[in-house]
Amino acid sequence: MTLEDRRYAVSGRIDRLAILADRVVILDYKTNRVPPASEEAIPFAHRAQLAIYREILAPLYPGKRIDCMLVYTENASLFTLSEKALGLALAAVKTK
Repeated sequence: MTLEDRRYAVSGRIDRLAILADRVVILDYKTNRVPPASEEAIPFAHRAQLAIYREILAPLYPGKRIDCMLVYTENASLFTLSEKALGLALAAVKTK
């Protein structure tokens, strides 16, 4: 993955990927984790993981919105990450 002329090696596996007519949905399951109470409480690593997946998939699905969702299996909490949360996470990755 390339961010601002800097190349990163990325390794990972998307748990679920749905390709719909108007959008792409990335779904990641988190097991054995204490579910966060809000989007703001989602660990940075989880937000960054989905932001990176979205960044990698965006060129493959031009013109489609990419929704990123986390499911915490401990209590079946579902979070759809906002554009802001994903953008901030990706910006933070760029500084590392």
